[in-house]
Amino acid sequence: MDLEASAILKYVVASLGLLFISTLGELIAQPHSIKEITNKRYALENLLDGIKSENDGVKRSSIYFVGKYKIADAEDLLIEQLNKEQNPNNRILISLVLYKLGSENGILTIKKLAA
Repeated sequence: MDLEASAILKYVVASLGLLFISTLGELIAQPHSIKEITNKRYALENLLDGIKSENDGVKRSSIYFVGKYKIADAEDLLIEQLNKEQNPNNRILISLVLYKLGSENGILTIKKLAA
């Protein structure tokens, strides 16, 4: 019985260790400037235009990529879009991205919007 409990404990500890190691990159990631991601001349402009797009797919993809690559340059536009956005799914996505960016202004805007 003790041998089984010991084996289970080792399995749990190993699983938690792997989970921690796999999420470590996300935990220590910092917001970036678009210049750290790419040297393309119009990359930020295209991304910001995508966030303002009327096409829902383009808008969501642009918002997603801001969060994935933690592009802090888009923070102000995301806050502005959060206040204007009518689609609740897009509002949730914008809120999640602002949270991932660690945006204090974004978090305050989300709190005001929720209240």
